[in-house]
Amino acid sequence: MKEIFMALIGGGFFAFLQFLITRWDNKRADIKELRQILISMEETNEKQSKLLNLQTQELLGLAHDKLVFLTNQIIKRGAITVKEKANLKAIYYPYKDMGGNGDGEEGFLVCMDLAIISEEEAYERDRNLKRNMYGIDIKEGKNADEQTV
Repeated sequence: MKEIFMALIGGGFFAFLQFLITRWDNKRADIKELRQILISMEETNEKQSKLLNLQTQELLGLAHDKLVFLTNQIIKRGAITVKEKANLKAIYYPYKDMGGNGDGEEGFLVCMDLAIISEEEAYERDRNLKRNMYGIDIKEGKNADEQTV
């Protein structure tokens, strides 16, 4: 009986020992899996950070282009409409907050100091600028090359 009792206790001990070893191995596997997940997350975060940086640079470039284009057109005209002023502000302030350089700022500040005119007056001034640019006589509506002297 003593031998059977010892065999049961010994077998139980080894079974318990095997249980602890298996548990330890499973924890190590879980830790290894967690490490892989963390590494993957870090790589994903790096990629997303680079993508966000590129998107920010692209937005800055587009905002800069739009500011320079619009401000050049408005400055050539010599006056600004209320809508254009609001539009420039909507483009400029986010551009500045994102780190835009002074190139966009110069034209913006000039435009903010221009006289405000109506939409109709802006249209007429733009129309006259285009006609002059293409060599069309504003008074007679003829091309300058076609006019007879």
